[in-house]
Amino acid sequence: MDNQKKEYNRLKHNMENWRELILLLNSFLKWEQKYYAGVVAGVISFVFLLIWYLDLSFVTCVGLAGLVVTLFDYFYPKISKMLFKSENWRGTQEKQFEEVVQDIFNAKNRVSALYHFVFDAKSEKSTLFILASSTVCVILAWIGSTMNNLLLLYLVSLVSALYPGLLHNGYLKCVTGLIEGRFNCKLGGGGDVKKEN
Repeated sequence: MDNQKKEYNRLKHNMENWRELILLLNSFLKWEQKYYAGVVAGVISFVFLLIWYLDLSFVTCVGLAGLVVTLFDYFYPKISKMLFKSENWRGTQEKQFEEVVQDIFNAKNRVSALYHFVFDAKSEKSTLFILASSTVCVILAWIGSTMNNLLLLYLVSLVSALYPGLLHNGYLKCVTGLIEGRFNCKLGGGGDVKKEN
């Protein structure tokens, strides 16, 4: 437990310089305004449309993305000190920041647990692991050969970016409820789905 608390505190400390940007991104990803979903989808669509129009190779895209990330990582902390004054940081913002860091920490732990599960399965049930991983790889190869790779990457990026908003606003629980046979549901913030009879 102490080890997890130390990891959480280290993660929070590493993200301190980015806290204003993190809260802004969080509000967009969780659709705190109704039009944020359209903004997120529009930005992703514009980037992929630009890549398609310029007909950039994969290596060029990786190089340009790396350049943008490197420059942003270098300049943003310097610019943010001029734009965002620390005395304007409120307790409510700190609480939201801690919640976001906790969400990121939980996601990191889930990925780590999945990683350990996969490699534990590899050592304990090697035949089943080989069959399952081979099946997944064949399916991925088939999907990759039948669909345009840029379109596939676009769809994965779009779904990944919209997932937090779908979860936060209750759309995923509503779909689950429809699958389970509850046909009337009301959507609200925070993932609440109310069943109507």
